[in-house]
Amino acid sequence: DMVLHRGDERVHLQVWGAPILDRHGHVTHALAAFGDITQQRRAQQQIEHLAYHDPLTGLPNRRLMADRMAQALAQARRYDSDLVVLSLDLDGFKLVNDKWGHAAGDALLIETARRLTHAVRDSDTVARMGGDEFLVLLTRTSREEAGVVIGRIEAALAEPFDTGVRLVSAPASIGVAVLSAELHDADALMNAADRQMYAAKAHRQELAQAEGRRARSASS
Repeated sequence: DMVLHRGDERVHLQVWGAPILDRHGHVTHALAAFGDITQQRRAQQQIEHLAYHDPLTGLPNRRLMADRMAQALAQARRYDSDLVVLSLDLDGFKLVNDKWGHAAGDALLIETARRLTHAVRDSDTVARMGGDEFLVLLTRTSREEAGVVIGRIEAALAEPFDTGVRLVSAPASIGVAVLSAELHDADALMNAADRQMYAAKAHRQELAQAEGRRARSASS
């Protein structure tokens, strides 16, 4: 294949060629044909992209995160650096989806992805694992740096979200797992982060219920 540049556009050409021989079998000419396969190449690239990225948010998906995690673990062991995994779940997503529809829910997920991407460093990875669950991989970091990034994430997700229908609040429950002798592989890290996240979600729900009871008692 050949690639030509037409302005800012890359044009992919497929080339076919055949020699033309004289009666003695010597090559005297060559016949060449060119076909524009730009659209086919773009379609192939799109298929390859979708295999590793979430179609809604454009974030890496579970498959690509597994690959990034394997690379990060190898680097952490090589450089003896910390590796931190964050598991995030949006507390208000189901309410938004049920009350204002899938378009509002999609808008919430897309904006969450954008905020998470801006809150982390270029070396980190944000992935959508499914539904309203996200995973953040902080690589070659210290625990202090990880704490700063977590603070930025919490601040970013605390701001109201514009779903196109109305402004909504959708803070995240976050679980944290740090590479250690006990948590030494991808599954152990992700499972530990998930457990922490569900514990944080349960605690947030208990606080909300207690606040509701206090409000009802005050009004009665």
